Amino acid sequence: MKYPKKLNIRNIMYLGALPEAGLQFASADEEVKRYETFKGCIRHLTINGQTEDLVGPKATHHKVGQCFPRVEAGSYFSGDAYAIYKENFEIVDPLELELEFRTSEITGVLLSAATPNNSPAFSLELNSGKVIMKVDMGDRKPFRVEQEFPSQYTICDNKWHRITAFFTKDELALKVDQLPNKYGLSGNGSFIKASVGIPLYIGGLPDNGSGTILETRDSFKGCIRNVKIGNIRRDWTDMASLHNILLNSCPISS
Repeated sequence: MKYPKKLNIRNIMYLGALPEAGLQFASADEEVKRYETFKGCIRHLTINGQTEDLVGPKATHHKVGQCFPRVEAGSYFSGDAYAIYKENFEIVDPLELELEFRTSEITGVLLSAATPNNSPAFSLELNSGKVIMKVDMGDRKPFRVEQEFPSQYTICDNKWHRITAFFTKDELALKVDQLPNKYGLSGNGSFIKASVGIPLYIGGLPDNGSGTILETRDSFKGCIRNVKIGNIRRDWTDMASLHNILLNSCPISS
């Protein structure tokens, strides 16, 4: 059987994944099957005895993050990353959420959802070492609950911490690790209306993202895992959109 000495292919080589639009053969309409994206690290790529520079000017990167020597379960947010949990999220009564995080930064957005005019809206954030949750029920009178700690770095100590939060009618409940619940009351009456079709952001916001109910717009830097909203735990690959997140690889300091 004879084989061609060289293949008539494009001068672009994809490493780790294919473009979202897929590929087509030059001589046929058949589209190349898209397999699951590679998750892990690649180095020392050599083709015909020549080492290829994967970080040089000839390479184009798309959603490629750092590679760490030691990792654990969790997804890494580098400080310019965010995820969209759901594009058409609704702020409803009741609303229950849970997540775990690990960071050494004292300020950063954990969760945020808001209509374009920021009412209704809700947010969960770290701010100067405190955990703050705020809700606007549609009356433009946001109320809040916060958990303070002996030090700014009590929960910003690069160890895993769990937040459980609950909103119903005009009450907020916030629990961090094994500490007693903290409560916040609106005093403005019950929930007025639910938001329709707004994105729920995790870890940060795009430049044009609504979120003035937040007390900071600093993106979270660290690791997040086990996000659970409304008793539904969603895998990162099932999120509506991911931006610069290193999935399933939370770096461990040596």
